[in-house]
This record gives sequence, structure tokens and C-alpha cells, in this order.
Amino acid sequence: TYSVSVPNRSPSISLNVDRTSIEAGESVHLWASTSDPDGDGLWGYINTSDGLSYSWDTWKQYNNPGSYWVTAYVQDSYGGSSTSNGFSVTVHVPTC
Repeated sequence: TYSVSVPNRSPSISLNVDRTSIEAGESVHLWASTSDPDGDGLWGYINTSDGLSYSWDTWKQYNNPGSYWVTAYVQDSYGGSSTSNGFSVTVHVPTC
């Protein structure tokens, strides 16, 4: 009997955002596309610099002016992981 060990390959993730400049009180659509070359089960989240995490397809409302960094994370069932490209969402004071 022979045993063959195949190394786990990490999944990939790409983060998308519908816009990167909004006024306070508006929302952005954030979604991630994931794949795993081994077909493993995947889990993860979208992470925002205000300390909150969201599912891979979400709307995020920003109420305070500033710049917020957004990334996404994925991990497969064997521990392989990846972090996406990031986006900065700039939130402006609303104009009248």
C-alpha cells in the first residue's frame, strides 16, 4: 500500500467595490469572488478598518467622514488562506 500526500494549495480572493468615494450616510456595495484550486470548502469575511467584519456580499454604510480601508480574507478547510487586494473608501461631508 502506498500513500500519496498532495500539498494543499491556497484559495484566492478578489474584492470588489461599486464606488470608492461617497458622502457620509451613503453605502457602498462590497463583494468578494473566491476560488480554490483543490475544490476545498471556503469561509471568510470582508474586513473594514473601523473594526467590523461582513459576509462576502454586503452593503456597508459609512456615517462619518474619513478614509476607510477594506480588505477580504478567505481560508480553506485545510488552513490555506489569502487576503485580497484592498480599497480605500473616502467618505466626504455631504454637500447641500
